[in-house]
Amino acid sequence: MSVPDTIAPLIGYRTWALGLGQLWSPRAPGRERWPRSEPLRAVCLRHGVPSRFNPRKPDHTAPDQFCTCGIHAVFAPWDLEFDEPRNPWTLVAGRIEGWGRVALGEKGFRAELARPCALFGEVWWNEGTQRAAASAAHAYGIPLVSWDTSPTQSALFG
Repeated sequence: MSVPDTIAPLIGYRTWALGLGQLWSPRAPGRERWPRSEPLRAVCLRHGVPSRFNPRKPDHTAPDQFCTCGIHAVFAPWDLEFDEPRNPWTLVAGRIEGWGRVALGEKGFRAELARPCALFGEVWWNEGTQRAAASAAHAYGIPLVSWDTSPTQSALFG
């Protein structure tokens, strides 16, 4: 598998941990916060998060064809995996745009750069979760939409 550069963004779906009014990668070591005003840039964390106590730096650019690094997304929302984070975090799904170096897979992709485009609300959410999701969507400048009114995969691709 080669990892080509892409200029036109790919549309994908993923989940985030929602907390403190922000979106966080639910599986990254230490919960990586998604920036509000710029895209998230992938970094390989195979050797852990570089720090004063862990001086190892990534040995390649993310994503790499021989690694699992990169910002993960699936092409279809029904392929999302919902691993509920621990309280007080809430899991929220949404749509992203991914670009730069991109590794394509059977059900999705791993991108070098990504930004959220929309969050999907759930009818069963309590008022606090609904408010937190609406606040995060507003902070990121993206809509909070119902799964029922979200554009379909075919509509997004043309």
